[in-house]
Amino acid sequence: MAHENWLPGRRDDQLHMAKNWGVVLAEKGPGWNVPAAEIAECAALATVAETALQTAKSNERTQVNTAECRDAFDALVAKMRFIKNRWFLQPPLTDAELVSLSLSPRDTTKTDVPAPRLEAEGDVHFPDYGIIEITNIRVRGDMGAEDKRAYRGVRIYYGLTGTPTPQDLFRLSEAPAAGYQLPHSIWTQRKSHRFAFPGESGNRIYLCLCYENGKGGAGPWGPILTAIIP
Repeated sequence: MAHENWLPGRRDDQLHMAKNWGVVLAEKGPGWNVPAAEIAECAALATVAETALQTAKSNERTQVNTAECRDAFDALVAKMRFIKNRWFLQPPLTDAELVSLSLSPRDTTKTDVPAPRLEAEGDVHFPDYGIIEITNIRVRGDMGAEDKRAYRGVRIYYGLTGTPTPQDLFRLSEAPAAGYQLPHSIWTQRKSHRFAFPGESGNRIYLCLCYENGKGGAGPWGPILTAIIP
């Protein structure tokens, strides 16, 4: 997974940051207008990620455990990113408050990298039972004179139907109208991404891709993709 500048690269450090956020938000969250439900969900995702990481590091490690660990951290990071963008930027926190959250003080240097203007799309493949792969991730349309720096990576939003599980509490009851209705996301700079959904065969997955410039600028939603998990 490609990392944004504020996010540590190691999973242990990501988990440490998430736990630290939990401590700080327990005290400061109400004053920053962060809903208690969002704080609780982030803490729950951190617990799931911690358990998955311990299993992935143990002698019981399997390909399924590794995939579950990756998905758990994808979900945790997506929630952390959402909280950061929604409540840490507007109104902006002070430098001291950012440091308390293990975040660097803001960079006041303006960027000239534009937000993407074109949609993203990809192809859905089924390599094996419980596996969904998005391949050939690409711009939908003609790049022409587009600034390629705006297309640094793509965020893949997704959600499943079916009965909620401890690993995925948020399920879809109907087809989404657009990507903003999908509960999970991962960010990648690769041209493909493989999801492992053990025990989810027969449930439906919905996906939607969106280019991002790596500096907070997002492009338009691509088309909704859907498939039955084999």
